[in-house]
Amino acid sequence: MMTPQEKAKEIYDKFYGIPLYIRTIKQCCHIAVDNSIDALRFLPYGLDYLQQTEYWEKVKQEIDKL
Repeated sequence: MMTPQEKAKEIYDKFYGIPLYIRTIKQCCHIAVDNSIDALRFLPYGLDYLQQTEYWEKVKQEIDKL
């Protein structure tokens, strides 16, 4: 599994090639991550759910650092 930093960079790089402002790129990345978090609702609740949610929240924090 990728670290939150690596995943943030991967998502960011996918939007970076599109002619957008950096702020807009970060907003698009946050939307993508939020969609991943929303999809976790369909997993059974438990430790894995909490770990995955925490992972994606860290990815959002790393996106802000880019």
